[in-house]
Amino acid sequence: MIAWDEPADWKGAGEAAKRNGYELDVHGSNPEMGATDKTGKDEFEKALKTSDVVIYVGHGIGNSDNVPYVPTYIVIGGNTAYGSGGSGVPSGAEYYPTGPKPEVTAPVFGNFSCNSNANTSAFFTFKSKGQQFTVTVDSGEDGYTAVGTLENAAKAFVQAYASTKGTTEAKVAAGTAAANKIIEADRNRKFGHNHVGDKVVAEPVKPQ
Repeated sequence: MIAWDEPADWKGAGEAAKRNGYELDVHGSNPEMGATDKTGKDEFEKALKTSDVVIYVGHGIGNSDNVPYVPTYIVIGGNTAYGSGGSGVPSGAEYYPTGPKPEVTAPVFGNFSCNSNANTSAFFTFKSKGQQFTVTVDSGEDGYTAVGTLENAAKAFVQAYASTKGTTEAKVAAGTAAANKIIEADRNRKFGHNHVGDKVVAEPVKPQ
């Protein structure tokens, strides 16, 4: 069982991905765990158009008084927000839209943050010539999933996706199953969020 508060071994995930022909770039603030640097707006939006898979792992920002919790936006690089109104400037539970929604042509976009299944599809403009999927988190009755669980679930998704042969759909299915095993392992542990009903959900993107 992976403890919820243990950071994911992204170096190990990168090595495993490389053995299967993928290059994993991890952006963040913990180089010991394999992060290369902090991602800014430009790097993130470039990845949305040039990568096979893009995954956000972190907090979804919103009004914590809402039950279940529903995030309003995610933040990249500490200063760029992405929500249903487009890109903008974060400001507490809300944000100020200042730009359009970025286009996502990556076949797979994952948002591993609390209750991201509620509105991730509204944060971006999805465009792809082939199959395209969102991979998000349904955080159950309270709308919360511990961030350590989310990170380890994201790592499990990446490793299973990279090691699975076949179509994008098959890879996404394998990754989703692996991620849900992590959430299931942590489901009954007591650390603030009960994870009742929590699950990772993969969905094909509807034409926009």
